[in-house]
Amino acid sequence: MKPATLQAKVLNRSTALVLLVIIVLITLSLIYRPTFQTIINGSSHIMMIDVGETQAVLNTWGTLHPTGYPLYVMLSSGLVAALKLIGVSATTAPALVSWLWGGVALILVYALATHLTQKPILAAVMTFVLGLTRFVWVHNVIAEVYSFTFLLQILLLLVALWRKPIRHRILWLAFIGGIGVFHHRTITLLIPALLYAAWPDVKPLLRKPSMLILALLLGLIGFLPYLYLPLRANPDATWVYGEPNTLSGFWEQFMGKEANHFFGLPDSQVAFQQNFDKINDIMVQGVSIPGILLGLLGLVIALRNPQYRRPSLTLILALIPNYVFAVGLFSDVLAPNIFAVQLAFAFGWLFLVDEVLQIASRNRQEQVHRWHTKLQFAVYAALAAALIYFSLWLYDQNHNFIQNITHDRTGLETIALAENAPPNSTLMLAWGPRFYAIGFAQDVEHQLTYIRRADHKADFDALLQQGPLITPEYTFFNQPIAWWENRLGTKIYLRAVAPYLVQIDTKPRFAETPVTLPADFDAPVPVIALDAQITCTRQTIVLTVDWAAAETPSRNLHIMVHLLDANGEVIDQADQSAPIYGWRPMTDWLPNEIVTDVYPLPRHSDAINVRFGLYEQLADEIFQNYSVQTLPVRCEP
Repeated sequence: MKPATLQAKVLNRSTALVLLVIIVLITLSLIYRPTFQTIINGSSHIMMIDVGETQAVLNTWGTLHPTGYPLYVMLSSGLVAALKLIGVSATTAPALVSWLWGGVALILVYALATHLTQKPILAAVMTFVLGLTRFVWVHNVIAEVYSFTFLLQILLLLVALWRKPIRHRILWLAFIGGIGVFHHRTITLLIPALLYAAWPDVKPLLRKPSMLILALLLGLIGFLPYLYLPLRANPDATWVYGEPNTLSGFWEQFMGKEANHFFGLPDSQVAFQQNFDKINDIMVQGVSIPGILLGLLGLVIALRNPQYRRPSLTLILALIPNYVFAVGLFSDVLAPNIFAVQLAFAFGWLFLVDEVLQIASRNRQEQVHRWHTKLQFAVYAALAAALIYFSLWLYDQNHNFIQNITHDRTGLETIALAENAPPNSTLMLAWGPRFYAIGFAQDVEHQLTYIRRADHKADFDALLQQGPLITPEYTFFNQPIAWWENRLGTKIYLRAVAPYLVQIDTKPRFAETPVTLPADFDAPVPVIALDAQITCTRQTIVLTVDWAAAETPSRNLHIMVHLLDANGEVIDQADQSAPIYGWRPMTDWLPNEIVTDVYPLPRHSDAINVRFGLYEQLADEIFQNYSVQTLPVRCEP
């Protein structure tokens, strides 16, 4: 063959390979597009817990929770900054960066699959199917560290399994592995697989201590990005987690001590069973029971094939430690464990399909009868149908689920809630998605600058010296009144200051003069409305009432708030079981104490009056109202 002809064939093959992977990535991008994270995260799903934090950190060059992931933060923050320069929004850019890392990871998966099988079409199909699995899809469309982790995992496997000689392969593995381990410690679970895959290169080095020391030093280079943490923790920095500029704070960050409670053997058979069921449910949701069984079958069958024995055993050695760790040694869910297991399944599918195709091809060569050709065609058609069905199943299984969690509006609703907070107040939100949303609004979008934010670990005594301390009413489900009193060391008194926002006071407010009940007072408890007023926002009618009791009530009554039309018909309501969204029953009130409550109602064009008062349900299930008052609604159009 002439050199020019050979060169043309190589170019044509290279072009075809590039086109295949581009087609796969474009197709996946079109499928992913409706599920991309384009708003501040609001979901509390286990996959989404830290997404809002990552969105804020990558926009501010901040630092993440332990272990800090500094290399990921530095590289991704630079990419986010570049994307924003070309018009990508601050909320979307971090998710797009995840897709960039994930896209490179899938390119490497395709490269390894093509290298092992020499069947680019089959490799492209497997890569496409892997891209539709839940954990790969999710982490390619949200702001998280794990698509970068997946990239490092597959890069290590690619270098270890590449059949052609790689000069200084072990040194490359040490360098990449060091980066990987310092990025995410679960990369260490790949060590058995990598040692086996690269053993021909490892064995000679056992007699060369100098090379082993050099490999160790190359691995330690992965530590250098951690210098970013203390360097970034300057007084003007926004969104710096902990105190990485102190030795103890840096060590806690580096070691990830906050996650220590997740490590260890389950303390009971029940705990083990729960974790076992959880991880297996995730595997089934990700690739289905047939997908798991066929993946394992493919890996086992590949052990009989000299061409695939080394990669198959390598992937099995990657699968087993990651699965055992996820089930038996860690009580949370770590995406890298799931990636490693499902990547092994994917290559098992690849080896299985290739084995079937090879059997069909051998039969065709050995038999020339027409029925053998038909049988081969039937095999191809069955494989194509199975792959199409599996792809559609994955899409159906994952699309709506991922779209729902990436489009959860809780974060936006939290920002809208905070817009009504009193100026110079501190809004307490427990560390998590809602807290991240407020941080993103303040530090990235420069909104809500008139309030401070604090999490549940803050010094509340110090915050009270700076101004009012407020929190959403739902906070008390997880941080009840007793928790606040324990933190502050004193009794607290709640009052509403805006729709669904409650102020924490350490002293009660009292009426200027003793509360007196009117002559026509008809309620069974000595509670009256000292003052009431209605205000309007663009979407809400807000009734604010100052309640007070002449003496501590002996029992509790409910609050009635009705929005009425011109005919006196109820068109909406904001009843409460007890004042302050149920958190301040009347039996807790002091004599003459003022308890301010806020009742939001949606705006209706036909709203005329608001009727409010007290009520109780009698024994015969009849509702009895007391101290009923009516105020006119005067909202500007």
